[in-house]
Amino acid sequence: MNSLTTLPRRSWSERASLTLACGLVVLGAAALAGWFLQIYSLAQPLANFAALKVNGALSLFALGLALLGLELGWKRSAWIALLPGALNLLSLLQDAFGMNFRIDELLVRDHILIDTASAGRLSAMAACSLVLASIAVVMRGINAPARARLFSEAVVGSIIASGGFSTLLGYAAGLEAVYKWGSYTATAPLMAVGMLILGVALLTLAWRETHRVEGGPPAWSPMPAVIGCLTLTTILWIGLRERELAYLGAKTQTSMESLAIQVSSELERQSAAIERLARSWGDLMPNQPVWEADAETQWIDAQELGCRSVSWVHLNLRTRWFRPRDGNEDLVGFDHSLNAQRSEAIQRARETGQPVVSGSVPIGGERNGVVIYAPILHKNELIGYVAAEYSYEKFFHTLVARRLKLMEDYHVSINLGSDPIYTSFATDPRRRDDLTLDKSYTILDRRLRLSLTPSEAALARDRRFLPELALAAGFGITLFLGLSVHLARSARAGQRAAELSNRRLIAENEERRRIEARLKVSDERLRLALDSTQIGIFEWNVPANHVYYSPGLWSMLGYEHARMPATVEAWQSLIHPEDLPLYRRRIDSQLSGVAAFIDPEYRMRARSGEWCWISMRAKTVTADVNGQPARIIGTMQDITARRGAEQALRASQAEARKLSLVAAKTDNPVLIGSPDGTIEWVNESFIRVMEYSLEKIVGRNPLEFMVGPETNPRTIVHIRSAMARGQGLATDVVNYSKSGRKYHLHLEIQPIFSESGQLTNFIAIESDITVRVETEHQLRRAKAEADAASRSKSEFLASMSHEIRTPMNGVIGMTSLLMETPMTA
Repeated sequence: MNSLTTLPRRSWSERASLTLACGLVVLGAAALAGWFLQIYSLAQPLANFAALKVNGALSLFALGLALLGLELGWKRSAWIALLPGALNLLSLLQDAFGMNFRIDELLVRDHILIDTASAGRLSAMAACSLVLASIAVVMRGINAPARARLFSEAVVGSIIASGGFSTLLGYAAGLEAVYKWGSYTATAPLMAVGMLILGVALLTLAWRETHRVEGGPPAWSPMPAVIGCLTLTTILWIGLRERELAYLGAKTQTSMESLAIQVSSELERQSAAIERLARSWGDLMPNQPVWEADAETQWIDAQELGCRSVSWVHLNLRTRWFRPRDGNEDLVGFDHSLNAQRSEAIQRARETGQPVVSGSVPIGGERNGVVIYAPILHKNELIGYVAAEYSYEKFFHTLVARRLKLMEDYHVSINLGSDPIYTSFATDPRRRDDLTLDKSYTILDRRLRLSLTPSEAALARDRRFLPELALAAGFGITLFLGLSVHLARSARAGQRAAELSNRRLIAENEERRRIEARLKVSDERLRLALDSTQIGIFEWNVPANHVYYSPGLWSMLGYEHARMPATVEAWQSLIHPEDLPLYRRRIDSQLSGVAAFIDPEYRMRARSGEWCWISMRAKTVTADVNGQPARIIGTMQDITARRGAEQALRASQAEARKLSLVAAKTDNPVLIGSPDGTIEWVNESFIRVMEYSLEKIVGRNPLEFMVGPETNPRTIVHIRSAMARGQGLATDVVNYSKSGRKYHLHLEIQPIFSESGQLTNFIAIESDITVRVETEHQLRRAKAEADAASRSKSEFLASMSHEIRTPMNGVIGMTSLLMETPMTA
């Protein structure tokens, strides 16, 4: 019987190359099938990310066929790579010169326009990678010099693999700048996977052939590590830059929110002050000297906020009195109806009976500002208005520069609608408009748009140069890594040469060298591990009472290793007096042979005088014939931070459990809000009573959706004012549930401050007093009805008494007459 021919078995690198080539073919074919069969999920498995374009899928498929043919021994298959090379070179020319060769949608029309600047076009990074890969593959078909060809394959493979891997990392980390690579067209996730496979395939091919020719690791071994490390460094740099910009944006957003709250609070406070002044004048009807004194006091209080004048406006809408007189001569007999904004504000104040802030009006003929009008009611009859004029410039300058002190850190611009009303800066060529943050707020029924741009001084002060430091450190690590790989390769080559020259040495010496090398590596690893984890080791020779302490053990406590004696007493003298008995009991149990392993935790005095928690682990490794320990080895680790964190965590968890249990199980509705009054959490009782789920109301202010017809506006103003000042309050309020049910509630609000004194939250507890309020109303109605009935009864009895008295007089007279007349038979 003839024996079958045995084929040579493929090496692991050959099998890996075949697998990678087949993976490229399958990936490209699947994407092509998805486009032609309109199964777009094959080209775009992730709906929110860019799709693998037809030209990209065709290029991956062609390169995969070329590599597969080379692995199977078909050298001419390398020419297939000309197709993707020419296709992607034309694509790069289109991007470079702004031309259109109509190759992007040559095969299929692109309907998936996600993260792309031109339909059907690959990103410049992907096209460049495919061109480089095509050149590297074609070089195998033209019999290029082996050294140059293998080096180019290694470099190209490293670049392509690093580009694909970094793109995938960019998608995973959400860094748009990474997977777009500075362009408007993103590299698709499938293309990144294909690039990673293609790069690894070229590296494997070059590694296998170089290793076969040189008999060891190639000279370009540091190249993949260096390129990969540089890529990761670039990603870290980009990520830190994005984080720095995000931090600046968050800080600017916080300042903007503070400014908006301050503007709203001050406008409401000034409106309340003008309303109190109008109420006082309506109740007392003061004469002109008293009125002028009150107006002068109000003007002085509000002068810092740009208050220009306080006036009494007659019903004919002309100014009657005003203070101060200096600088306000134009207010003499001023007709407020001539300005549409003033007239509208007065009309609203008359209709609502509340103070009204006007729109933008000229102040003093040239300056823009607002006027607060409050109606003056005497015995419920309108007799005039209080008008207070405020200048935009001084009002906002006081809030921005003096109250919030934003002038040093930001360029502030404020628009009312589309009209600019305040700016804190002139034209500044150094202004970073790319960091400008704009946001609109509705304040007193007006759309106020705030714009904050960090100043150069603030940017310089907040700059930590972490991206630059990371970039420099990455370059240093890359250099060190490349040098390490090169030295390792050189060492490996030298070791291989030594092994070849010393094959005749006996096996024992060979084994001894290998063991020594392993021990050296293990000792270095142990040393590095101990240094990096801040763990010290000791070895105690019990019979000789000699202890070896590692240098890291004493440096952990701040002592110099050379100055510390190698005795047990030196260590015990630093133990905390309260922990010394426990330590001695554990040591005695080990020395007596009762315990072979102990792990006490105790405090020790550091060189700085502080007490550090130490975790000790000691094991008896050698004992004498009597079972007494002769050699003890152990480790020491500083666990001060862990102990502190554990204690703080336990205290925090216990407090949180108590608070959460009280808040969740109480029958009273409980709300937890942010400093601006929006809801962060409510308990089950609130959800049950008010019929709102947490998901529907989180982030909303309860004063926006729980008020109703019978809710007192003054109570709402009182609540807003107290919360704006960060103060607690207790009051009664009428709220409405989602279905419209009315509740009388007793509301208690308490502010919560951090350790630094900053307001962090408000806690509001509501008590349902609806039954009590309704009972009080019913009792008052019943008393009124009883009083009315008593009065009616008294009047009725009086009238009946008068009517009965007159007929009784006639009856009595007739009776007397009959008694005087003699009786006849």
